[in-house]
Amino acid sequence: MEAAPAGARAARRGDGGLVRYFQLHRDADVSGRSGTGVVADGVVFATPADFVFPDGTRLTMPGGWCRLWWRPAPSAVGLYRSVAEVEDVHGHGGATRFVWVDQPSTA
Repeated sequence: MEAAPAGARAARRGDGGLVRYFQLHRDADVSGRSGTGVVADGVVFATPADFVFPDGTRLTMPGGWCRLWWRPAPSAVGLYRSVAEVEDVHGHGGATRFVWVDQPSTA
């Protein structure tokens, strides 16, 4: 089972193993921060998840939400509501490609 984001505890999980893995491949470093090549690894979860942070703040993520790990130092983790959101934020007009590294689950 995947862990909740740093500083949070999972209030509800149940992906049943239905996840897809991807990488962000950057052909041009538009921002000058992360370099080129494989710059991040991520996972897409098929089912929704709720997170409760220590201050009581709740974060509800819909089915299809993504978690992204940045490889370049300093590394960071990001949560996104969809693959489209990851591409909108980090695609840089085609300079970064979203590449699946596994086959879709048939479960």
